[in-house]
Amino acid sequence: MKIIVRSPNWIGDCVMCLPAIRALKQTLNESEITIVTQRHLREIFIHIPEIAMIWSIPGGSGIRGVFNASRELRKLGADAGILFTNSFHSAFLFSLASVPAVIGYNKDLRGFLLDKKLPFPDNDRHHVYFYLDLIEAFTELPIKDTFPNSLVILKEEREAALCFLREAGVEIERPMLGVSPSAAYGTAKEWEPSSFSRLIARLGNEYPDLQILLLGSQKERQKMEAISSGHDVKCFNLAGKLSLRESIVTISLCRCFLGNDSGLLHIASGVDVPYVGIFGPTLPHKTAPFATRSRILYKKADCAPCKHRDCPIDHRCMNSVSVDEVFAAVVSFLTPE
Repeated sequence: MKIIVRSPNWIGDCVMCLPAIRALKQTLNESEITIVTQRHLREIFIHIPEIAMIWSIPGGSGIRGVFNASRELRKLGADAGILFTNSFHSAFLFSLASVPAVIGYNKDLRGFLLDKKLPFPDNDRHHVYFYLDLIEAFTELPIKDTFPNSLVILKEEREAALCFLREAGVEIERPMLGVSPSAAYGTAKEWEPSSFSRLIARLGNEYPDLQILLLGSQKERQKMEAISSGHDVKCFNLAGKLSLRESIVTISLCRCFLGNDSGLLHIASGVDVPYVGIFGPTLPHKTAPFATRSRILYKKADCAPCKHRDCPIDHRCMNSVSVDEVFAAVVSFLTPE
């Protein structure tokens, strides 16, 4: 049975859907799973044995782009389709590609395009069940919730990352802390840059052997430069210098990872690196990465949760998390047990 699965459109959600993909493969062991994903997200799914093929959605805008993509997708000859996305566009693409037996949540006025539609969930469960419940409805069999969200990294990828870090001046024998001060969703989910700056200065003063790797996209490079400047700290601004895949491998080499509620925090969980996560407008019990070694800092504000990309008031949910608290949480993973 050939099953095509439309992946989510955010890095963190892609990691959170991995237990569902593994559950699908274990339940329907003879199935052949193809992931249909945005081109920039395909690197998350590389080397995962449950996935037979990764199909990147072709570029092209407008109705012509959709028809061109559907024509190529039809060539896969799928027997069924699963939509982890909620958009009308994704269901329309599967419909144009004549994908049979498509299942998804009844959202965005797309119910008539689905062969099996589930009511959109309004509950307090972790978001990983959003995907697991779809698999349970698709297979019509009970699904366990014990499947890992682990990413797969090859030995040669790690060696290439170590080589890059050495050339960048990083002493790989010394402990490395990965830090992502940004969040793609918006500044509402970001701890203040000035707080990151004070934290980095304190870590450098009290842990002189520690090396800090700042990770993010090219558009965040200037912000990270401001965060790291003016300190006598071994800080490496890698924003924009690494692909997503290279960032995944680099995070796997860190002693600990610090970030907001963001995609790279989920990557740290997926490569089994302990993390410290700072949450504010979102609910950690619903969206925090699954990990046995983690510290979540969250002070529920009276206006939280919210869906603002930029806080319209005083950003109290994030400002209430102190540098002292984050420092103590990070240090708990830097000190050998």
